[in-house]
Amino acid sequence: RALCHGTDDASDLAAVIAFVESARPAGLPPRDPYGDGPCCVIGLRHDHDRALTALLDVKQSPVRQFMEHELPATAPVCKEANASVRAERSGDPPVAPGPGVDGGLVGTAVEYVLPIPHGSVRKPQLAGAPTPELADRRLEAAELAVAELRRLGGLAEPLSGPALERAADCALVCARLEQRFRIGDNRGYELRLPDPAVGVGVVGGLDGAIEAALASAETRADLVALLEAGLTDTADLYSADALAIDPSFALSGAVGGADADVIADGILIDTKTGKGRSLVSAKEIYQLIGYALLDIDDRYKITGVGIHALRWRTRWTVALDDLLLRLSGVQRNLGDWRAMFAEALGVDEQQLTAIRERGSEAGATPHNPDHAAGV
Repeated sequence: RALCHGTDDASDLAAVIAFVESARPAGLPPRDPYGDGPCCVIGLRHDHDRALTALLDVKQSPVRQFMEHELPATAPVCKEANASVRAERSGDPPVAPGPGVDGGLVGTAVEYVLPIPHGSVRKPQLAGAPTPELADRRLEAAELAVAELRRLGGLAEPLSGPALERAADCALVCARLEQRFRIGDNRGYELRLPDPAVGVGVVGGLDGAIEAALASAETRADLVALLEAGLTDTADLYSADALAIDPSFALSGAVGGADADVIADGILIDTKTGKGRSLVSAKEIYQLIGYALLDIDDRYKITGVGIHALRWRTRWTVALDDLLLRLSGVQRNLGDWRAMFAEALGVDEQQLTAIRERGSEAGATPHNPDHAAGV
């Protein structure tokens, strides 16, 4: 209860703080548990400033320093990737956003619809809440949206027309909930981020949550158009025999959290919804490499990585071994690269041994419960 809803009991709060601090990677300084505001949301505090993508923005972080020192030759790879993404087109991408579109919200929402025709349903992560009642309402909003997405994914006919629009509305509810989780509840209040559980919210059922998500008509129309293209273009990914959606990795905790979009038959794909002509920068390349190196127990058998540009309706992929060789100029096996990265992150040999043993016991095959059950 303390972790999910907050607490007014001092002993409960002390236990929560002790639990959070005990889970921190070794070598990091203690964190002020009250630094973000009311302690009622401490239990679900998320260290976003240490997540993989954020660390790549910090020049002195061990992640970025490792990448730039060991894998410096990104320029020709980025040039090749961007040329592949544009596919010799000039001007805007085929599915360009119009004025008034909330691109960030669309980018988050699209991920909730793409897998559903193939038996997989994502669930949004929920921020902590200042009251048990609000936490329960957020959970209810998520459950209503996910249940409807699951129903729509099970329809005999392909998603289109009103069914696709309904799926988009449900995805926008999930995206609003996910946005609040990513930035933290207090920051969400500061930014006046719409909350599907507040106001008419779940009092009005799913339709109330959709209304409370406050997505503009322009944003909704853009999401529907992007989904129409994306469902066709990503069908091969989400129907893969070995499918992992939002996979996290054995060393994700060492960077404060890291999960990729999808791994399909050993190919790790990061989905982008940007409209720019140079979507792929060194950061995107390093992000792909980072995910692959964090998989130190080789659970997902990653053999390639790539970018799927939804608005451009293209995909760039490259063999992982070839990419590492091109970036570094050094012939080195993947296991050695992973060990070097782990060392740079401060993971000691004892921790690595424990991680590898857990991976061996769990098996190397990715497991997606929703996909395996055909939900």
